Amino acid sequence: MKVRGFISVLALLAGCIGAYAAPKEHSVSAKIGYPVGKTEVNQDYRGNGKAVSTLDNVLNSGAAVSRIEVTSSSSPEGPYSVNKRLAGERAFYAVMFLRERYGVSDSLFVVKTVDEDWNGVAAYLRRSDKPWKDEALKIIEVAGKNRKAQLQELWVGEAWDDLILSTALWFRRCWSSSASMSVRPKTALRH
Repeated sequence: MKVRGFISVLALLAGCIGAYAAPKEHSVSAKIGYPVGKTEVNQDYRGNGKAVSTLDNVLNSGAAVSRIEVTSSSSPEGPYSVNKRLAGERAFYAVMFLRERYGVSDSLFVVKTVDEDWNGVAAYLRRSDKPWKDEALKIIEVAGKNRKAQLQELWVGEAWDDLILSTALWFRRCWSSSASMSVRPKTALRH
């Protein structure tokens, strides 16, 4: 059973340029991936080491964090109840990881889960050149709870197998656009 959740961390850094310049915003993104069926952050899994390094650079910079949004999702494989549980647990463990590693207060977190990210699947399909993409998009948009079964039958299962191969790793993470941080420097120096 493959389930994918994602944590994505988007950090907005406010900086002061010159004595009277308005704060400038910068974005930093860190995406944490998960092996099939796993929920805890594993720094050694795929690109997670780089993502954690990005978080270290931002959260250990001395900046004041005002808010962190964490969004977790799962891919649509497997039973819905399992996908829902995995998405929720991945968000929980992502928050625990951030809290324990960086001492971030619980009051800063805004957490959202997307049990099965069908919008993400549809976005992937719109960019693809799959011969069955229009049929699959119609199923996703119209079929509701039956969409998984209908996609599994599309092109005698070929569409579903290809879709899962193409998207499973991508959906099995917490990603931010979903986890974002509003960060301000400790002090703004005037010259």
